[in-house]
Amino acid sequence: SLALSVLMPKFLQGGGEGDDKVIMSAQELQGCFTVYDLKRLESYAASIVDYHIIIDLVPTLARLYFTNRIPLSLSFTQAAALAAVGLQHKGVDILEKELKLEARQVLAKLNKMI
Repeated sequence: SLALSVLMPKFLQGGGEGDDKVIMSAQELQGCFTVYDLKRLESYAASIVDYHIIIDLVPTLARLYFTNRIPLSLSFTQAAALAAVGLQHKGVDILEKELKLEARQVLAKLNKMI
């Protein structure tokens, strides 16, 4: 609930556009993720593997997104799911109740974000 109230101003002001974003260089990205990590993310995005395979990468992705280091445009629900899973380490079952979505819908939001 507190995390959602922190997210709200960003989305009410036009999705955070116009914020000063410091985009990561390829070298910085390689410092955060290995080649294997990027392959896992690609496989997850292509629905080849389950989210359990990339769950350890979500906190890093969340940190990078919320510090404006990666240029992503997320919906409020996607950002809420990213904050809950990546920063608060909540499971899909908890998100299902908090966001009032089915588990498959939460997972679809995460997959679309990746």
